[in-house]
Amino acid sequence: MTNSVRANTDSPQLTEEMSHFLKDAKLQTLNITVGEKTLEVPLLTFESLQVATKGTIVLVSDNQTQTGSVANMAKLAKELANWGWNAILITPTSEYLVSISNNETNASESSDSDNDNNETSTTAEENIPAPQTGIHASIWQTQELAYDLQSYGVFLNTIVAEALKAPASQMGFRLMLLEGQSAVVGMSTIMEQENTFQIDGLVTINPYWLDYEVHKQVPMFIPKLQMPMLDLLSPSDSALARKYAQQRQNSARVNLVKMYRQRTLLGAGLQSLPEQYVAKEIVGWTTFMGW
Repeated sequence: MTNSVRANTDSPQLTEEMSHFLKDAKLQTLNITVGEKTLEVPLLTFESLQVATKGTIVLVSDNQTQTGSVANMAKLAKELANWGWNAILITPTSEYLVSISNNETNASESSDSDNDNNETSTTAEENIPAPQTGIHASIWQTQELAYDLQSYGVFLNTIVAEALKAPASQMGFRLMLLEGQSAVVGMSTIMEQENTFQIDGLVTINPYWLDYEVHKQVPMFIPKLQMPMLDLLSPSDSALARKYAQQRQNSARVNLVKMYRQRTLLGAGLQSLPEQYVAKEIVGWTTFMGW
């Protein structure tokens, strides 16, 4: 998979609602080549409106988020710029994730095919499929989603690394705000690859993964992140995220994670709360951290 960045104000991936923010933000298109297909991923950058810039925050929306909520993420990015942060908004979609997953699957199948050609043929009896027993629901869920945690991680690694190459992002603190499935993927990637994003702190909103076997492991990700984390809760969070909110807090407490804070947003959450309210929670946390 290769990628390149080019300026493009006519990206087909940018919805009409998102185009409304072009007057306040700079638009870049990251071209990601997957196999023989090139995907255009739009990045919206809201530059700090304060003389003293605090740093850069990358916001990644949930892949399952509706357009209206993505627009609210853009409003939040704009509000964070008012507080002195360079804010970069990334909006993953299933098109990117499925393409990456299919490319990885095709490569694996090609390798398996080569290995099969080197093996002796088996009898018809040996080729009879085994009974479908002992299959976890997570396997069927992964097939239904058409992408998995690894595919999502490949996308996130590629796009965030490119977004943080901007000269402005090299100054000050670097944070990530991850929503929904993006939050779980980001936490998993940071944990397994030792902060590959090279960020100073993490903000999560409604972290969940539809594969229950993966989701129930999320609380144990927190002690392994080794960085400050703000876990924002709201009544509009998914049932999975709400169910494990206490477990996330308990995991941080039991493992003596001093840099973890969990805050409850009053009202209906990011979907309808004023972006100023959410931004103040984030700014209050960064101020507490001394940033």
